[in-house]
Amino acid sequence: AGRVGQLKVDESTPPIISLQLTGVDVDGIIDKAASQDNFGNRLRCLKEILYKQLELRSEDKLWLEHSFRWRGTDRRCKVIFKNVWEADFDLLESNDGDWKLVIDYPLDADANKGPSADRAQVHNYREERGSTRTVVWLPSFFSQTALQDLGKLVKLETILAEHAYDGYVSDLSMQDRTTAKSILINQRDALRSRMVTHLQTAYGLREDKSGVIDTMRNLDGVDHFQSLDSGLQLKVPGATHLPGAMAELLEQAVSSQFPQHPEFDDSVKLTVTFVQKVLDVFQDALQQSEGRIEVEKSQRDMIRMIANPLKLGEMAPQYFVPGEHWKDHFRRKAPDGLDGVKVSELREWIGWGIPTMLENLIILACAAQLNCSFSLHGSPYQVSLKDLPADCKLKTQELPAQEEWDKARKIQDSLLGLAGLPKLMTAQTLDDLTTKVRNEAAAYEKPVARLVDLLASEAGRQGLDEDFDRLNAAKEAQRFLASVKSNQGCALIKALAGFASDSPDEAISTSIKGTETVIRVLPIDRKTLDMALGLESPLKEEAQNLESDLLSALRFNEYVAALAPVVERVNTKALAILQRQIQASKGASKPAPESVPITQEVGGGANGVEIVVPPAPVGGRGMATKAGWSGSDEAEVRLKYGDDRAALERNRKMVSELKSLYRASQVEGDGLPAWVPDTLVELLLEVHHIEPLGVGGEDQRSNMVVLTPTLHALMHACDDARIDLETGLLSVPSKGITRKITVKTDHNG
Repeated sequence: AGRVGQLKVDESTPPIISLQLTGVDVDGIIDKAASQDNFGNRLRCLKEILYKQLELRSEDKLWLEHSFRWRGTDRRCKVIFKNVWEADFDLLESNDGDWKLVIDYPLDADANKGPSADRAQVHNYREERGSTRTVVWLPSFFSQTALQDLGKLVKLETILAEHAYDGYVSDLSMQDRTTAKSILINQRDALRSRMVTHLQTAYGLREDKSGVIDTMRNLDGVDHFQSLDSGLQLKVPGATHLPGAMAELLEQAVSSQFPQHPEFDDSVKLTVTFVQKVLDVFQDALQQSEGRIEVEKSQRDMIRMIANPLKLGEMAPQYFVPGEHWKDHFRRKAPDGLDGVKVSELREWIGWGIPTMLENLIILACAAQLNCSFSLHGSPYQVSLKDLPADCKLKTQELPAQEEWDKARKIQDSLLGLAGLPKLMTAQTLDDLTTKVRNEAAAYEKPVARLVDLLASEAGRQGLDEDFDRLNAAKEAQRFLASVKSNQGCALIKALAGFASDSPDEAISTSIKGTETVIRVLPIDRKTLDMALGLESPLKEEAQNLESDLLSALRFNEYVAALAPVVERVNTKALAILQRQIQASKGASKPAPESVPITQEVGGGANGVEIVVPPAPVGGRGMATKAGWSGSDEAEVRLKYGDDRAALERNRKMVSELKSLYRASQVEGDGLPAWVPDTLVELLLEVHHIEPLGVGGEDQRSNMVVLTPTLHALMHACDDARIDLETGLLSVPSKGITRKITVKTDHNG
């Protein structure tokens, strides 16, 4: 069909050949493009076919970067199309670690040049430069028959190019133009297909059965495939198509460079996330006394496909067991010890040619086994899979006594409460723990120092002696943080283990963690309270009680009495006292209920929202039950504790913590109205004792649940109401109600 335009071959299997009869002179049309058939256009046409066949992106560059997969890892090489006989040695040399593939053409502008000249240049390079990671792919030269096919294809491509066709057929009728174009397209497509076969033959992949190759300028077998690397002896690829042959050549090249490279399954994902998981499992296994760790079922295949080929250990059906291949290997390489060995040296000792991230995985895993940490320019350096500089050095880590390690972990847990810190003591986990403790302490250093200053000033404003629990706890917190700052590594563990204070751990911890909350209410705004203190009895006595509450809360440490809620409550009640005085002065017949008009704009509205605070219960000391519920568990608490202020403050602290923890009802579907602004959510929510205090229920967070006032009332109204935090269910059988309950892990504190 490439020579007889009227023959048309479709793409069916087997192909259907049809003969199209026409009186159009297509050869005359083709002859009009004869001037376009020159060496430059032939070479351009050939390159387009090669790029498409080899799946290379056509770019106007000296070389193309080609990415490929090898043994489950991503690789790349440089591909250069060049007449080898005229290529300078710098072009042939590969000097950046990646392989270079140089592909010659099966034709040349110089009729005196051919494959023998190309082979001579390859020989000269070897003699003068020696070895380099470059593969040269030399074709036999096309015969005149093949060159004629190529020339005709050039003319057809020119004629059928966009916007060019009409200029070549301007003398034909519209019907003949259409007929001619169909014939020309058929010839072009057939020649394209034939040219692919010609190229496969020229590049040594097919036997020449149709006179495609110039017998005076041909190559045989392995002569097509030249290696400039002295350690690589290329074999003839088994593939008969160009992309398959290129893949085989690159496979041979990289395999000769890294013969020990593990064979990863192509389905494995060598991403940071998965590789980090392997490192985590390896390090966790080291922390187990049995020397192995059970791996989640969903992750076992992934761990096996990465850890096993890397000889990091053995992922058995259920457990991962760390191996000692690399530990022993590095010790053999450094018989005098690994202290001071650079990461760059470790990479050389691995020598597998695996991606850098996998080298980092091996190095970090081995460091954990050998109790080594890392330093850079003499200072400790926190390394990771993505950050392991070549100049980092291994450093044998001094380890504290196990008793000191355990005590230090306990102290930090009590005072800072960092979760997820390692239990087993190794150099790597020592660095991890001390770094996290120092970072956490650094975040509180300045706020705690400011808290100490503010509390000292507040003591003067309130007429208090500076020797009181809250200030003492803050000073001890400051001393603790300073001790953490001034030590690191083993010295920090010893400092933590030796830390002792007259203030309880809970007081110091709460002082650190609650610093920002306390700072927000310092200095305490007493304007409203002082106005209430200036009133006549009995309102003055109420204000004096409020002042006593305020000063007591200030004296207590934050663990015993949270200061911010007390300040807010005192200001709220002092304002209510002033309201009652104003109403009384207007001749009100009876005192108004204690209420707090919140006059700031809430939720974008212009009007204030009035919150009515029910008065404290009066009268007897009997215990409240469901039948005697007075609208809030606050009444039940007051009846239980009476004037025991410490107990009351402890209860209020738990209530406040639970409201802050959830900021919503724990019960599914039990929500406040949508128009309630965020600023009022915690104020409107209530905390219910699951087992009433009046029948022996404990005043603990484990016996409390956060509800809306409506559901709270229902719980007290229905004798069959049941709440079970363990199962996470609320039920009221008599009402046909069953709801799920959200219970966070830190619900009980």
